[in-house]
Amino acid sequence: MLISNFLKNKILWKKYIGKIFSFLLIPLSIIICLVFLEFILSKTTLLDEKNIPGAAYIPEKFKIINAEIMAPNYKIAGKNKYYFNDIPRLYAKKEGVIRLAVLGDSFIWGDGVPYDTIWSHKLEKKLTEKYENIEVLSWGRMGWSTKRQLTFLKEEGIKYNIDFLMVGFVTNDPDLGDTPRLKSFNTEKYFEKIMILKFIKKHFPLLTHFVSVHVDKLIEKYSDEYGGYLDWEDKLYSEENLNAYKQVLSELLKFCSIHNINIIFVLTPTNYHKLFKERYNKIIPILQSLKIHYLNLYPPVYKQLNRYNLRQLSANPANEHPGELLTSVYAEEVFKYITHPKPENLFLSRKKLLLRKSTSTSQYISGDEFLKGISPSDMNRQYLFGLMYYDNSQGSAKQDLAEAAQWFHKAAEQGLAEAQYQLGKMYHHGKGVSQDLIQATKWYCKALKKGFIPAQSQVEQIYPKICQELYWESP
Repeated sequence: MLISNFLKNKILWKKYIGKIFSFLLIPLSIIICLVFLEFILSKTTLLDEKNIPGAAYIPEKFKIINAEIMAPNYKIAGKNKYYFNDIPRLYAKKEGVIRLAVLGDSFIWGDGVPYDTIWSHKLEKKLTEKYENIEVLSWGRMGWSTKRQLTFLKEEGIKYNIDFLMVGFVTNDPDLGDTPRLKSFNTEKYFEKIMILKFIKKHFPLLTHFVSVHVDKLIEKYSDEYGGYLDWEDKLYSEENLNAYKQVLSELLKFCSIHNINIIFVLTPTNYHKLFKERYNKIIPILQSLKIHYLNLYPPVYKQLNRYNLRQLSANPANEHPGELLTSVYAEEVFKYITHPKPENLFLSRKKLLLRKSTSTSQYISGDEFLKGISPSDMNRQYLFGLMYYDNSQGSAKQDLAEAAQWFHKAAEQGLAEAQYQLGKMYHHGKGVSQDLIQATKWYCKALKKGFIPAQSQVEQIYPKICQELYWESP
């Protein structure tokens, strides 16, 4: 009897232990799967979605790449009073110079690409290498629509005495500010409300984000309440909105005509997807009806780049703005248009402006050169930058006396008398630098020795003996 009971209990225990084990096996398997997937996301490239157009998931390592590319752009833009990613420009232009402004949004600002990859800068480099009397201004801000670009042109752009206006058209430009966007779904917020999901988010953050963004995209695709970017952009191409956009274009054309500015629209697709062709088929008739010149870059983009994966055309793995392949096509096609000797060429006919072939090196300044300081042969440009940072009423530089002092110093060290005088004034009055009368005297005397007469009265005010004994013999 005892043996029988013992055997029964043993069988029951085995049964219970088996059930307990089976019960624990389920969460254990789930945890192992979660750990495995987290490992794949953190240590491998299997789920990076690098080659998937419109990818929902962007790994953190790609975001870091994008941030590193953008950092110098932010520095350059921070020195511009309009926050353009462009070197400082004077309002006034030299006699005989043809001034072209490229007006746009993030494509011209350079979202996701280095300064010199931006298509308007590529165009500037190509034109200034071939011609000595052309200047290209890059006027771009992220998110700017044609309507906002027109506002800038009226309030500030007109001060620059431009000859030609090139509008870089992108497919969200018909935004007039009155088309609301659908709400975006946010799955990740639910991971903060439910205990088990909170635990998963804490210990498996990459996996949580990966799943969340894909669920968001799925819901936005099939929901009427939520929607993504393309759902919003579709509304911009409604008949009602395009009619209103036509009025904006008409106003832009009228303004340019009054001020004798030749205008052309350059249609710049983000890639060769047929969506851009469909969008342009609605925009081109409007441009034609208003007799606005345009250059449609979809055909050359499709012809030259359709063999590439769409993501290969992107700025970088985390940013689907145009990358090097696209901006090169944009710049080359526009360059060919500007320099083509056809009678209908807008740039060589209506104003009869003559492009003079360059006999010297290009005047183009790269983003890296600008941030590090220009080459010694450019002391006049250094002095000019110093003036603009000293007094921003002369151009696009953001007033910064410390920055002005640095540029004056670069030019002064190379022997430019005007820069030596200005640097002396800054030391004299403590503007942009700590007040230092010894340094002020030094630079005044250097300028005076080169025959810059205005420095004489300044020298007479501060320590003439020090100037005579210590600095008059300085080279």
